[in-house]
Amino acid sequence: MPYRARQSVYSLVGTRPWAVSGPYSGCYFEIGKIGGKYYVAHVSRESGPTDENLGAWDGVTKQVLFRKRIRMHASLPKNTKAAEAIVFANFESTSPSVTRVDIVVQKTGAMIGRVFSVESLVSDSTTAW
Repeated sequence: MPYRARQSVYSLVGTRPWAVSGPYSGCYFEIGKIGGKYYVAHVSRESGPTDENLGAWDGVTKQVLFRKRIRMHASLPKNTKAAEAIVFANFESTSPSVTRVDIVVQKTGAMIGRVFSVESLVSDSTTAW
């Protein structure tokens, strides 16, 4: 699922066992249900807490099950000029897991590089599966 500046992008999960989105540098990753079907979303957060995009997305009728703000990694490897965060969701069990993978890249926006951190994520949302 791609990142689009100043837009929320979502996709229905369907029968796929996983979903991935990135790069992240402050946007939200979200899992929920729309019309009874699971979705994953990359919610853009371009203009700070008053971003019109956030208000528009929050106005969509949906049930949020997982929401996490994905910021840049707190500590980059020595001599790193650029890094990206990518988020994976695995739907193979009754309680989907979400994993963040940080990679060193040649330039900002690139999605190919060396992995330097892998972390299981916990939702910022209070709604449980």
